Amino acid sequence: MPPLEVTTHNLYFHEQSSIFSVDSHLDHLATGGGDGFVRLWKVITSPTSLNSFKYCTALDSSTKIEYISDIHSHSKTVNCVRFNSKGDLASCSDGGRVIVTYNDKTFSIRNLDGVDIYDLVWTNDFLVVGTSNGTIEMYSIKNQFKKVLNRKIHSDIIQSQAYSPIHKLLVTVSKDSSSCLMEVIYDEEIQSKAQGEAKETRGEAQEIKVKETQENKPQENIRPQENTKITTPSIKLLDRFDKFFSTTRGFYRRLSFSSDGKFLYLVSCKANTLVVLSYPFRDEHVFCKIGPLDSEVVKVIDQNYFFVVTKKSVYIFSKSWELKSCVENITFKSTTDGTYCCGLLFVSSLDGFISSIKI
Repeated sequence: MPPLEVTTHNLYFHEQSSIFSVDSHLDHLATGGGDGFVRLWKVITSPTSLNSFKYCTALDSSTKIEYISDIHSHSKTVNCVRFNSKGDLASCSDGGRVIVTYNDKTFSIRNLDGVDIYDLVWTNDFLVVGTSNGTIEMYSIKNQFKKVLNRKIHSDIIQSQAYSPIHKLLVTVSKDSSSCLMEVIYDEEIQSKAQGEAKETRGEAQEIKVKETQENKPQENIRPQENTKITTPSIKLLDRFDKFFSTTRGFYRRLSFSSDGKFLYLVSCKANTLVVLSYPFRDEHVFCKIGPLDSEVVKVIDQNYFFVVTKKSVYIFSKSWELKSCVENITFKSTTDGTYCCGLLFVSSLDGFISSIKI
């Protein structure tokens, strides 16, 4: 077992509210809480010699988390926060609001309409939002975050999404215990006009046609430069599978692809297992099943180790899926999300604290 330093960062991240999501960019963490705020934090690490397991709190840990600022406020619970590779930040909340910090400007791209938003994901050109009525919406980054796709694909709440830029694949999972695998097709690039109009493209019958809309205009502070090329997407449903997922009421199902695009990690599967699919990610391409574990799998973080975050614990596997360690009861209440930052794993929880693991 590798020596570990496990820290419960017992700070008032969101006063006494739960933390529902955490993400990272460089040495910054973003958290979203039940108090309706998105907050930014700085991670500071100090060298330490680890010879055995060590448990710390915020006072004696070699890892410190310092408050930077409130990025923006939602009026209701924040369910998901996500950075893109450039450090832009998007967040979504109950009631349907989506707020983006882009090029150092903060604005709302989707207003309250009573449709809760539980998850979102960045692609190279779009921000993809999953709604509580089973619809995915895509907003064009290059075209003032105008909505360019609106398609109902599930019969119930979309709880999680993941995108592979290598294969241009989008996968969703719903409370209806099904998952959809879709190809994002960039039908045509056109020169943007003053009104941001887009041409309707042709495609095969299986493809879903979408017209760019003029809904939810953002503020004027992110106008793209003239002659920027705009892409209008369509999506093609490749597969729908439902045999893997549990039917429990677990809400935090954070799907993810491996960084090399070879694997898809299906969480919250039956019998508290993790199902790993290999490309091209169909039912018959099960690479391995891990478990049963002590509780439902919430998320997999694929770094120098595989960190499998369950509701209660964190399992640490080698790159050949050999179990190296397990930190049981890493949080006081159920975990909700996880991220890898500055060489450490950070996990958020309903208890309102952040826990970290240093190897």
